[in-house]
Amino acid sequence: MFGVKCIKYIFLFSLNLSYSKKEYIINMKFLKLFEDFENKITKKIFIGEIPVLATIAETEEQQQKGYMFSSGPKDGEGMLFVYPNEQILTFWMKNVTIPLDILFFDSKMDLVDYQSMFPYDDEKEVHYNSKIPSKFAVEVPHGWIDGYLGKNDTKLKFN
Repeated sequence: MFGVKCIKYIFLFSLNLSYSKKEYIINMKFLKLFEDFENKITKKIFIGEIPVLATIAETEEQQQKGYMFSSGPKDGEGMLFVYPNEQILTFWMKNVTIPLDILFFDSKMDLVDYQSMFPYDDEKEVHYNSKIPSKFAVEVPHGWIDGYLGKNDTKLKFN
């Protein structure tokens, strides 16, 4: 993390140099990427017995962004969405370029729903709703977890 902060400070110093408006906007977007990287919290979770290095999406802003404008997770990675109460959760794939699978868990951390989600089509907005009120959702690469899921009793676990 020290390396990232060092690069960030060098970058901030370079912002003091004169830039055109377009270059300045690009640089500010780049700076936002640094801030996003610094603010990411990851945690090892388990879906059943399968370990997943999950980025935690707790805030509304993190939950709205999800994997937008990113290359998405690799096998063994994912994003954990945490909500204060069980509710019907709704996701969409706007500005996400790769298919994902989403697993929904109730407050007892039992798997209650599992769906495949596909990149957003500008002509048809598709929403993916949990079939049962859920407190947690985990997005993983499409197809990666298929062979690991048990018939029943798949649980979400935190270390």
